[in-house]
Amino acid sequence: KGYAEANASLLAPRVARPGTYGFVGDYIRGTGLPHCGLTFQNAMDTVLEAVPSEHLIQVVDVGSMLGDCCLWVLLRGRNLGRSLHCRAYEQDAA
Repeated sequence: KGYAEANASLLAPRVARPGTYGFVGDYIRGTGLPHCGLTFQNAMDTVLEAVPSEHLIQVVDVGSMLGDCCLWVLLRGRNLGRSLHCRAYEQDAA
């Protein structure tokens, strides 16, 4: 690719750029909603309700891509006055 073609490709919407997930970030910023699934959110709400408040809850988000599940659960825990740790792991962190 020439310089002009390479620069022009950056003007394409992120959904049209192969190998990027920027459109997911755009969705999160645009809607204010996490990409994190409702199944995870419901499961964590159940854990937060069932585990006594004196216990530390440790969450591991495997395949996190954006880390939004960790951010969601940490904010949810803080709003409920809970102490949480969350670690996000992505296979290809490069």
